[in-house]
Amino acid sequence: MAPGASRLYMHEIIHIVGAGAQGYMEMTKEWAATRPGRGGNRLVGTWASVGATGNWPEVVNLWELTLEDWYGMLDRSYIHREANAHRSANGSPSFAGSGSRWSGRSKVS
Repeated sequence: MAPGASRLYMHEIIHIVGAGAQGYMEMTKEWAATRPGRGGNRLVGTWASVGATGNWPEVVNLWELTLEDWYGMLDRSYIHREANAHRSANGSPSFAGSGSRWSGRSKVS
């Protein structure tokens, strides 16, 4: 990310079904490692909540983006949905075989 660029941080809450949190976090880490230099978001961290912290099982991903990255993500995700029909049903990379199903929601702060 260029020095002085405006940064936007997005946390993504992934509700895990079953015991798949560790597998999901590993998949996310590996997927994010393939992204450097290609634009888009940068994974700042990923962690699993535990019973004492509220809703669980869930995984939280924290992403860093520039405003340009954010607008590009909105464009790809919402404006040109038909053009992205080749992606998985939820718009994310597939993590088949990780032993979990998930639904996600994101919050930008």
